[in-house]
Amino acid sequence: MSEILSKAAKTSTIGAPSHRHKANGLTVWNENIASSIRNSRRCHWEWKLNGRPSDPAKPLLIARKFAKHELKKHIRIASAQKLMHDRDEIMEARLNDSGRLYKLIDKHRGKLRGCISELKVGEHTYNGQEVLLGLNQHFGSLGRPTDIPLFDEKYAELVETDVDTISDICRSNTADVTFSREAVAKAILSLNKNKTEYIYDLATEHLQYAGKRVLNVVTWIVNSIMKAGFVPPAMKKGTIVPVFKNKGSKFEAKNYRGITVTPVVTKVPEALLLPSIRPLVAEIQNHLQRGFTN
Repeated sequence: MSEILSKAAKTSTIGAPSHRHKANGLTVWNENIASSIRNSRRCHWEWKLNGRPSDPAKPLLIARKFAKHELKKHIRIASAQKLMHDRDEIMEARLNDSGRLYKLIDKHRGKLRGCISELKVGEHTYNGQEVLLGLNQHFGSLGRPTDIPLFDEKYAELVETDVDTISDICRSNTADVTFSREAVAKAILSLNKNKTEYIYDLATEHLQYAGKRVLNVVTWIVNSIMKAGFVPPAMKKGTIVPVFKNKGSKFEAKNYRGITVTPVVTKVPEALLLPSIRPLVAEIQNHLQRGFTN
């Protein structure tokens, strides 16, 4: 389903009238951006020529929105690549040309604040492009038991026991829960729009504008999860985004918090269950709790 939706969205936005000049306000430019701008203009022109339809189910409006989404995505990618190039340029100048180094620093002052050229993970230091490998190793090790003396195996066993107990209680006290197509459609529409594509190259708009057949499939997936009490591994996969905790050194992996971006389909059952869970949590939540309450 993911491949079909992604391919359909890209196919519906192919081709565009020719425009060779650079768009105003852009600080990056490449062939992908140029192609996306042409495509976006063509889709906007066709939408305008056909009376500016406002119905979300109209193919012209859907194509126009996806064209804008693709343009923003290519601009973000090019901006990130330019940022990495500027950082590498400064690092090279630091080694070979001090005069050029200070000129580059003045030119890019403030723009490279979030970039790091090295990362310390335990006793090992990763440099340059290996920083991503270091982050991968750091976050991957957080979910696995370790042999280091500081790891509390007894506490880990207690946590596993608690998880098993909670799972048994949920299985023995859970009534059959079934969601209608209307409820699933409402949950899909409640998801945030204009976000980057999640894992499997799917964004929220893929589900919102996919039509009734995809809605039936998503409804079946949600109800199958409710019936089995089990979430498939493919829906648990995600992309981890490291976020600096604003304390300690930014060159140490332990000072980064991993935020996992899960597949958009996984957000549908979450949106369905949240309204019924939130009142129960509010009743037993300590009144001193301030952060992470929603």
